[in-house]
Amino acid sequence: MGAQAKIINMLLYDGTLSGVIRIEDSNWNAGELFSAPRDSVSDLLKTGACNKYGVYLLLAPNMVYVGQSSDLARSLSQHMNGKDWWESAVIITTKDDSLNHSDIDYLENVLIDKALALKKLDCDNKKSGNPPKVDIFRKVFLGQYLDEALFLMQLIGIRVFAEEKNSPKKKKGKNIVKPSLNIISNSPETVSNDIPTTPVMPREAPLCLPDSSLKIGAFVYTAMRSLEEIGYTFSKKEIDEMCTSEWSKSTFHTRHPFMKRYTVGDDLKGNDGRVRYKKEPYTFGDEQVLVTKEWFESQRKYFIEWFSSLSNSSAYTMDKGKSEIDEVMTHVIPALPSKDLKVGLFVKTTMEQLSQSGYEFSDDDIKVLCTENSMKTVLGMQRNLPFFKLYDPNDRYGYLINGRPRFYSKPLSFGKYTVYLSSQIYEADRDPFITWYNSLGVQH
Repeated sequence: MGAQAKIINMLLYDGTLSGVIRIEDSNWNAGELFSAPRDSVSDLLKTGACNKYGVYLLLAPNMVYVGQSSDLARSLSQHMNGKDWWESAVIITTKDDSLNHSDIDYLENVLIDKALALKKLDCDNKKSGNPPKVDIFRKVFLGQYLDEALFLMQLIGIRVFAEEKNSPKKKKGKNIVKPSLNIISNSPETVSNDIPTTPVMPREAPLCLPDSSLKIGAFVYTAMRSLEEIGYTFSKKEIDEMCTSEWSKSTFHTRHPFMKRYTVGDDLKGNDGRVRYKKEPYTFGDEQVLVTKEWFESQRKYFIEWFSSLSNSSAYTMDKGKSEIDEVMTHVIPALPSKDLKVGLFVKTTMEQLSQSGYEFSDDDIKVLCTENSMKTVLGMQRNLPFFKLYDPNDRYGYLINGRPRFYSKPLSFGKYTVYLSSQIYEADRDPFITWYNSLGVQH
């Protein structure tokens, strides 16, 4: 007998796939699953789903922490301050709060075993969870319940529990260090690998798109931020057009305006009264605008086409109104992100933007930043740990120290070097980090 059809219901709380998501399906009885990025966990707590028995997951691209609780809201709130490495959270629970202590002990135990088998379990996690105390009939029920939850997680792109296929070609490809930027250029000329750290940029320089593995929302915001950072300007007429639904519909196939002029104290709402824009403004010349947060994966190709077309725009200017560019210039580093971010995410976002901008550290810089206590001796932070660790494509657990995650699992590239970035950051480290980061903007 073939597989049965099923109906899957998905609620997007802010109308996008980058916020809080609730999913249930017709084959899952009372089960329900919630997903949220780290910066939206506060919104997740407001849904009421966290005041139940359930299992929760803290996720990074190749790591998971598994927990269970009768008060999911309290557990997630504790982990917001206790762990910096995770990027999103998933809650597996029921609409009628029908799970009990034995059920969530069993579900936690099974998920921990799965993560251990795949070598993706966070080293702070308990190795086996509480001993399961359910009978054989309940095990069958919970097994079916968990299978459905894992299926729904894959549906929204969470594959941390998916077994990797044994494909030699794919394994070989994983050892290749890919650059964090895809360069879009209209010129057929080959670019030399001997480009200096701060290359001379022509007035009609090609623009850079961020890593294509980013989710569509992050992909767009990063691209627009990089456009701002190189001093790109739009004319008043262009801004006027991009603030209309007609332009957005013809360009990106979306009915909400791409931009909205920014006014201090103004809200983030569109014409329909709903929040439609990201709160951080972008500056292009004399214009400050907000960018819509209404993005879907199907729009990626349209955004890339539009962004790539900007490389020949006569509006392109180098930053600060310079009419001539010296052969050796001061390296313009990306602006710091919002200081409202938790310090770990603040540092991580800053260094990701620096990597995507094409910044290069010298051989000596990398050597010093990889020393055992560089966080303290170089950056003035509190930890006696290295700020960077060189990436080894043959070591899939290179972000660990003594079996514990001390670096973010996604490496960053700076010129010819690819490194892991320390995840061990305290709030007191914010100001020393900002001082060090700003010093990178001096002449290189």
